[in-house]
Amino acid sequence: MDSFLNFLFHPATLAILCLLLLVLMYYLVKTFFRIVVIAILVIFFGLAGYHYYRAEGNFNQRLRTSLLETKGQVGGWIDHGKAWLYWGKKKINEHRQHEETKDQKV
Repeated sequence: MDSFLNFLFHPATLAILCLLLLVLMYYLVKTFFRIVVIAILVIFFGLAGYHYYRAEGNFNQRLRTSLLETKGQVGGWIDHGKAWLYWGKKKINEHRQHEETKDQKV
């Protein structure tokens, strides 16, 4: 038993144990803070949604207008993305044509 205790209290062993303990504490603290942040966000968005939809007016009407506004914004994003893709395709085709003419000259 004394040899085990002597091994345990050796400075190198203590350093390794302290390092393992620090890694374990870091993992636990990181996980704890992640859970706390997620819980705070859930509570915040829950309260914000409650106060938004409990405001004066008809709930169905407010929900319908919110969905229509979201649908309109997403449609704009899709149109913008399509325009960007067509622009990119045009640039690629111009580059290919330029490369083909350059190859023909050589």
